[in-house]
Amino acid sequence: MDIDENYHIDLGDLDAKAAESDAKFLLLSHMRVHIADMDKVVKICATRGICLIEDCAHTMEAKWRGIWSANFCKAVTFSTQTYKHMNSSEGGFLTTNDAEIAARAVIS
Repeated sequence: MDIDENYHIDLGDLDAKAAESDAKFLLLSHMRVHIADMDKVVKICATRGICLIEDCAHTMEAKWRGIWSANFCKAVTFSTQTYKHMNSSEGGFLTTNDAEIAARAVIS
């Protein structure tokens, strides 16, 4: 199972699959203002050495335990296509506080 009954990422499944694989990244897409238990997501990723990337196109103005979405990871993506909170017809953007990720994104 990839999701739970609330349409959040199934954290037991995530931990099991992370333990079985050599995954280095998790792109977690929050949908329609529903945010998973980010304390547990962050712990699983840290324990397994996985870099967490959040897709927050649908969670602008949403919080987990008083913390805005997009503040739990190394990099955040926002799609700005039609039907997103911020619409530019097509496109999106990436934010990060990590200088290496920012530099790699600029030269990619």
